[in-house]
Amino acid sequence: MANSTTQTSIINRALQLLGYQAVASITQVGDRGAKAMNRAYEPVKISLLTENYWAFSIKRASLAEDAVKPVHTKVYRYQLPGDYLMLAPEDQVADFQLANDWIIEGSHIVTNDSAPILIRYISNSITENMFHPLFSEAFSYSLAVNTCEELTQSNGKISTLVELYERQVSLAKKRNAILIAKPKAPVSPWISKRG
Repeated sequence: MANSTTQTSIINRALQLLGYQAVASITQVGDRGAKAMNRAYEPVKISLLTENYWAFSIKRASLAEDAVKPVHTKVYRYQLPGDYLMLAPEDQVADFQLANDWIIEGSHIVTNDSAPILIRYISNSITENMFHPLFSEAFSYSLAVNTCEELTQSNGKISTLVELYERQVSLAKKRNAILIAKPKAPVSPWISKRG
């Protein structure tokens, strides 16, 4: 869903929530609000992306076997995509996820499964115009919460903003901006054989 959301519009919404003046750009020289938002923007974005399975940030990839083998225990190693943040469930509506032996170590998956490995994952390679409107609003609230102390010195305002942020995320779940189902536990081979 393409829209006109920009980094500056998200930041200015956060500043508005704090009762602070808008900025022309995140790099506006000499502005306390711009400096605070500049420091907080990427860490807050990554944190928010990995809090939930935001539908707009999910990608798929087919991973080829790495030339370097794991030192022990597993047979194969696969390089995760450069924009990888975390795995997303393969099937968010199934009763059970298929069991796999994947272990994520650094920027690799080690496993006994042969190539190719097919994954769904949360990507950091997204632009603001790809954001769901509910994510943009939640992001603004989260930025406001994270910069509130620095810009307003008001602890009371933080608790109000946290409550409003939680309401935004709840609304996003209701509107399917977030995949509602969490990954299910894998089926044990023992249980599947018993029927």
